[in-house]
Amino acid sequence: MVHTTTTVIEKERSKVFTKILYHSKGMELINMRKILNETTDRIPEYFKNRNAPCVLLSRTNSIRSDILNYRQTIDDIRIDEWKDRLYTCDCHKSEFVVLHHKHIVTSNLTVIQNESLQELLEKAPTYREEQNIQNEIVKV
Repeated sequence: MVHTTTTVIEKERSKVFTKILYHSKGMELINMRKILNETTDRIPEYFKNRNAPCVLLSRTNSIRSDILNYRQTIDDIRIDEWKDRLYTCDCHKSEFVVLHHKHIVTSNLTVIQNESLQELLEKAPTYREEQNIQNEIVKV
């Protein structure tokens, strides 16, 4: 039986993190890690940690808040109209009406007549719209 000893040398890791917004594929043209490593000599000597920070990329918002606008819907509810039954809808005219609720309840997106909106909703709430690369901002 052979015994082996493995010594794990832990790499010194940066304890400083920097968050950068990944707003378009143009971010892939920038080697942020290289830039930060090349500029560590500009960090003042009195800083405790002089290593380049670890880059964390944050993402733009998904379409969830735009398509499922919970907050706006709640803010727009007119309780008095509901209580007095002054509010009416055309749900009963739809082929998608659920008779028990007397309102439209469906996951069938053909209920949406706007084709662009329908295509967007088919991508799901976690979809992030692609942003154009702004060449004047991203310089290689």
